[in-house]
Amino acid sequence: MMFTSIRAKMFVKDEYQPLIDRLMNNSEIMQWSQLHSTLPFVQQYAKVPRSGHIPFGALTYAPSEWGVYDKTHGFNVHVMYEPSFERLTGLWTFQCSLRDKANTIDQFMDLIVNNIVDQIIHLETKYEGDNYSNIYNFVNNSVRITHHKAIDQL
Repeated sequence: MMFTSIRAKMFVKDEYQPLIDRLMNNSEIMQWSQLHSTLPFVQQYAKVPRSGHIPFGALTYAPSEWGVYDKTHGFNVHVMYEPSFERLTGLWTFQCSLRDKANTIDQFMDLIVNNIVDQIIHLETKYEGDNYSNIYNFVNNSVRITHHKAIDQL
């Protein structure tokens, strides 16, 4: 099974900023289930296989423009979408990859993004075998693919 990569830059709604702040800025929390949230959609997403890979998974087999490859250590160094949450603005950024056999990314968009995100600046997925990526935005208050972007294959 191949990898699918996701990268995001989004503003979180005010009422959910403490939740994402805890997820991103508490070193003891590395899984959605560790948030112990009472929100039904968070509880549901926490049960999805591989849900913890978003936003914490490593970047694997992503387009070269998503990161700089460190030949010495053999891994991608995150550049543009370093996992973070800015408390002052509510800006949430990350990029990661996972084997998406349980449709984890689709469920992340349906359960998490649709509920907690106020504005999408950039939301993109790339399946390892494709020569394009999918770009997403809100359409009628629901996350949808709005267009595709060609990826240069090196």
